[in-house]
Amino acid sequence: MVVANVKWDLHHHAVPEFYVDALRDAGVTVVGGFRFPRWSPERSLRTMDAMGTERAWLSVPPGVDVDGLADPVELAQRLNDAGAELVAAHGDRFGWFASLPQSDVDASLAEIERIDARDVLLMSNVRDRHFGDPALDPLWHALDARRAVVFVHPNSRPRTDDQGLLNPLYLWQNDTARTMLDFLRVGGHVRFPQITWVLAHAGGPLPVLLDEALRGLRTIRPDIDAELGAWRPRVFLDTASKAYDEQIPAILAFGGAGQVTFGSDFPWAARRAGAMIARAWARAADRLRLDAGQLDGIFRANAVRVFQRDTQPAPRSTPAQLSTFPPYTAAPSGLKPLPASFWHGDRTAVRERIVVHNNGSHTDEFAVIDMLQPEFSCAELARVRQRRVDGIRIPLDFASLGGPRDFLAAELLDALAAGHEILRFEPRQPEGIPLLDDRRLDTVLFCAKGHWLGRLRNLDASRVILAGTMGVIPYLARPIDILYYLSHGKRGALAYAWANFVTRRPAGYRWLRKARRE
Repeated sequence: MVVANVKWDLHHHAVPEFYVDALRDAGVTVVGGFRFPRWSPERSLRTMDAMGTERAWLSVPPGVDVDGLADPVELAQRLNDAGAELVAAHGDRFGWFASLPQSDVDASLAEIERIDARDVLLMSNVRDRHFGDPALDPLWHALDARRAVVFVHPNSRPRTDDQGLLNPLYLWQNDTARTMLDFLRVGGHVRFPQITWVLAHAGGPLPVLLDEALRGLRTIRPDIDAELGAWRPRVFLDTASKAYDEQIPAILAFGGAGQVTFGSDFPWAARRAGAMIARAWARAADRLRLDAGQLDGIFRANAVRVFQRDTQPAPRSTPAQLSTFPPYTAAPSGLKPLPASFWHGDRTAVRERIVVHNNGSHTDEFAVIDMLQPEFSCAELARVRQRRVDGIRIPLDFASLGGPRDFLAAELLDALAAGHEILRFEPRQPEGIPLLDDRRLDTVLFCAKGHWLGRLRNLDASRVILAGTMGVIPYLARPIDILYYLSHGKRGALAYAWANFVTRRPAGYRWLRKARRE
């Protein structure tokens, strides 16, 4: 079924052959585990015609700030000149988000002047420089003066390139939310209020993390709630990869149906993925009783407003429910976070504190182990189990692990699974603004990375509590379910299709639903 509504697609990519050649010369042959898709203007036009897409705005991630490129500035100029030719040839079908050599602010300003850019692509970070970095202020001044439209696309961070599908399905999308929270942290939304933003993939988890982030931001910016009320009408969330019942209500609640724009992610996502997104939003609109004008806005009219720089009130609301997957299933346990000082010192000091703590635990209390010391923790598990403690706390600290594929040691997971206690996984660092302090989301990373690596299946029979998830598990459950299956190649893809579309018993999703969430 093709959704009849006429569409403008703001998340549609160009992949010119000369760009692919330049990246291959720099040693880049895959992006986020995906090979470069075949693309031509004609292929885009055929897809647009099949989907009822009147116009598509093209962008070229991952941009030109790629290690090993011979001349990023020249490549950005070549992309923008090719884009101008494409728009001139098909002006009623294509728009163009200009590429900038983002790591070189002066060169970016020169390119903006050269092509008189008013619609630009920015990657969420370049070499870990996010939008709150003061070095970017001249760029924001220029874009604000032009009342520019900025399309923000996620990018990988240093030392994460070898994490495969964990990047596009989890880490990358976090980075869009991270960079926008960084922009809010430094007051960019107040100093540069004329920029209009289109956030790829609905800003990642931003819609569901915003409330928790605001708790921290209020300590820095006491007027942040009023400031956001003025800024939110300039922030639009696109639908690319966001087609699930657990996600759509949260996206609509961010600022209303008027702040959502259609995005397909073609050709990095197949045509059928864009069609599935359109169908999902049309079904959700019917179930949530959006009127025809609101649905037309999501598919086309809101995008028209973006480029007209037309704003309207964008109040936040409580998400409606399309899914029976609640954000929390357990009342807070009352366990106090372990103080940061508990983990200070060398490993011997930490072991001594753990033993003292566990010696004071009674049968209805939780013992503690250290994920970074698996041999000691296995022995400590055996010791405390002699007293039949009620549960085990596993404070998580992925930042201290050595490599991107490192996880809880297999012998420790086996030892945890062998018992009958409640297993409470919690962030070792429970304070700070989520994503600006990466450790706040370590429990969610535990789920995503654990399923990607296939390491959580031996906990299927365990009683698991996921603490400190900030309500984001339902929003991310379907992407994490994809990680559960697709880490196993073609065989996993077939298993995913069977579980999700035939038996309707997706294992990764069901694992997350079964776990209690605080």
